Amino acid sequence: MILNMLGGIVSGIWLAVLGDWWAIGYGVAGLFLSHFFLATLLMPGMLISVPAMILLDKGKTLLGVPLILLGNIYTVAIMSGWCLGIFIFFMTRADSDNYIPLLLWSYGAALGPWIYMAQKEQQSGASGGEVISIFFAEVAYIIIALMIVFTRANLFGLGIVFIGIMGIGLLFQFGTAFAMAREQKRMGLL
Repeated sequence: MILNMLGGIVSGIWLAVLGDWWAIGYGVAGLFLSHFFLATLLMPGMLISVPAMILLDKGKTLLGVPLILLGNIYTVAIMSGWCLGIFIFFMTRADSDNYIPLLLWSYGAALGPWIYMAQKEQQSGASGGEVISIFFAEVAYIIIALMIVFTRANLFGLGIVFIGIMGIGLLFQFGTAFAMAREQKRMGLL
């Protein structure tokens, strides 16, 4: 939470002092414009999830669950691609002077749109499953940031670590949803 609240402010001021206005411009523009782009990219996943929900409502679990899993895999793939793309964009332009502030700034630029979209979904009464994906994306981003600072990890290795953590998050999200559905069914709510 501290990184989400203060990281952008501290790194923005730091980048401004260094004169790296290009990074501030890209980051701010990305925060305001990216959610439209990302929402468009997420549409195919929603097109998969809607029939899945209909199938589940009709009691056709065997058909609905694989579609839900496919929709979630698609969403995690888009989220991973976006975060890794932002990471690569900023970190390939970093030098010894702006390395740390660009790392902090890229965190906000990568995760800010997802956090914004999740808040909007929660305000509309959505289930809240996106919070799990965002949490794991935050953890993955922090881990690859620490890896790039403290090790000689290459971009491919960082990508594998990020995707692996997101995969664990996907399994956790799916397992949680399955357990909740099972409990609701046991209680007679489904």
